[in-house]
Amino acid sequence: VSGLSTANNGTLITSATGVPSYLANGTTGQVLTATTGSPPSWGSAPSSFAPNTTIQLIDDFIGVNTPTTAVQYSNYTWTAGGGSVMTYGTTVGDSGHNGVLTNAVFTNANAAQLFLNEAAGAPAPQMILGGGAITLNWVFKLATLSIASPRYILRCGFGDTSAAAQANGVYFEYSDNVNSGQWQFITAKASVLTTSNSTIAANTSYHNFQITINAAGTSCAFFIDGVSLGTAITTNIPVLAITPFFMCKGSVGNVAASSVMVDLFYMTQTLTTPR
Repeated sequence: VSGLSTANNGTLITSATGVPSYLANGTTGQVLTATTGSPPSWGSAPSSFAPNTTIQLIDDFIGVNTPTTAVQYSNYTWTAGGGSVMTYGTTVGDSGHNGVLTNAVFTNANAAQLFLNEAAGAPAPQMILGGGAITLNWVFKLATLSIASPRYILRCGFGDTSAAAQANGVYFEYSDNVNSGQWQFITAKASVLTTSNSTIAANTSYHNFQITINAAGTSCAFFIDGVSLGTAITTNIPVLAITPFFMCKGSVGNVAASSVMVDLFYMTQTLTTPR
């Protein structure tokens, strides 16, 4: 290195045969770009605004309007999908979790839900897998865990079915009397399910629940706070339209208000073929 000619503000690189040299400094705003089989070079930063290649959805549930029993307005219009919509109630989020939606009291005959699309009181999915890699995240906490009574089932991810196991979906599931209260991860195609058990137990803290689906729509992986729940699922992946959803379904007794607190939803899909 001491034998190299110096270059002010330069960057040390090597050639395709490993010979080191200093790349002269680029101009303000340029980024160092890799090129297969050749040394890196300076180039213009790519534009982050590319809606024809990347779909990005986010809802932080801050500043929502007072909902009806069936609709919650925030960045997007979330609907109850035939249940009761999660509400912006009197319970506020914790520090670092501003803006949360919570459930009202509901019985074992009902569910508190959020569906991104609805028609005629039922979910109306608009997304078909296979057009590009997808990452979906829900950030929430179970302020009160499911117990023998009241007991509830929590599901979230992608789906198409109100207040029940998804006929077509890719989602997380939890109840205290299933898998010893540890999270499950599930795919469903035409009501045929592939269910995997994790070893991660539900608790009362906020967590980031993530689903990643490959570009072909043939593999679904599940993570909590970046930790994998297990081997990705490659069977019974839906081919019909699905939609982001969050559901808390009563099972036994009356589930107290604010048992579940939803803080953030975000999703990215990088399209295989730009529009």
